[in-house]
Amino acid sequence: MVTGHKGVIYVMLAILLLSGCSVASQDKPDIKAIEDVKIDAILAYSGTYVGDNSNNSALLRELAGGETVNHLDLTGEKISVTYGVDESISQESFDSHWFNGQNSERKNFYFNAIYLTILVPNAKEYSFRIEGSDVSVTRERMVEVLSKKFNKFPEEGEIWDEKVVEEFVKSHQDEIEEMGKNDEKYFVE
Repeated sequence: MVTGHKGVIYVMLAILLLSGCSVASQDKPDIKAIEDVKIDAILAYSGTYVGDNSNNSALLRELAGGETVNHLDLTGEKISVTYGVDESISQESFDSHWFNGQNSERKNFYFNAIYLTILVPNAKEYSFRIEGSDVSVTRERMVEVLSKKFNKFPEEGEIWDEKVVEEFVKSHQDEIEEMGKNDEKYFVE
């Protein structure tokens, strides 16, 4: 048995070691950029209906900036998303991802709208909002742009077929990423 000053020192060392090991990293998670989106993860939501709140929520969390989704509204067959800071993301990470001087918010919005157009075929409009920046685009407009870019964009009946959608996305994922990163070339009039 250890007694005296040595005992106190051993107990203090043990407490320090245990408390040091139990403290998890306080780092906040990174916010997903366009190039970080995992195609297989989002393809799991192919054929989602606009009224399916849980699948739309899960899909949005897999898309660019998904960690910052604060509110989702699916009324009127529209997908309306509001992004913001919560306790899981630091304000600094939020600002550097969304407001880095490169129109990241708009690029992320259009990138996400592309995948929502492909994966949630019955939505009529996509609306995104973040601290003073709003983008709304109709499905009709998205299909028009995507059909111009891709000769074989899945038509109304095909867009519900998971195999057709998977083949389309996997064969065009680099071009879709490029469209999101260069949104002004495709979507800004």
